[in-house]
Amino acid sequence: MMRKIEIQLFGPIAAFARLHEVETIVLEKQEHWQKMGYRNRFQVLGAKDVLAITVPLQGGRDQKAMTADLTIDYHGRWMKEHWRTLESLYNRSPFFYHYAPGLQQIWESRHELLWDMAEQSLRWTLKQLRWQGAIVHSTTFSPICADDSTDFRHRFLPKNRKHFLLPAYQQTFGERFETNLSILDLLFNMGPSAAAYLKQLPEELNQRQTHES
Repeated sequence: MMRKIEIQLFGPIAAFARLHEVETIVLEKQEHWQKMGYRNRFQVLGAKDVLAITVPLQGGRDQKAMTADLTIDYHGRWMKEHWRTLESLYNRSPFFYHYAPGLQQIWESRHELLWDMAEQSLRWTLKQLRWQGAIVHSTTFSPICADDSTDFRHRFLPKNRKHFLLPAYQQTFGERFETNLSILDLLFNMGPSAAAYLKQLPEELNQRQTHES
């Protein structure tokens, strides 16, 4: 079984639930850049609200280049600031420091291309989840097909994050559970149990998700 999906930077939990169950992941490498989605950002839980961690791009977000060709803008101190944000938000979670060394290596690798950073984040995450399938790249572009059960491009978007109602787990802040954050939130809070959590989700998602194109 396979799933096709656009590249995501530490994508949402619901996406990993659907990727974790297949043998092959096909990453869409022939698309033109679209600023909606998780291609250069991910969502984490702050003390008062959900926060977006965004990797800046040269040329900004309003451009017509191929996603695979976009370069990261390293002006400013965003790498240090983003890492400090992650550390301040999750340093009290049970498994942050277990994953921090590998995650920090990705964050400080200074990839030239967004694609390379996002793909490394995907491979690192799947390794933590003990996934042993294959990741391949698309070689031609085809329009999204709503009737294709293997096509998950544009299925998981920031605008519909709350439509994926996932079972609650203990989070770092607040009494109200925030659903479908970045996979990092699950890893930091559940550690090695994250894989078992994901395995119970496909049926749950089919029953409770609301999908907007």
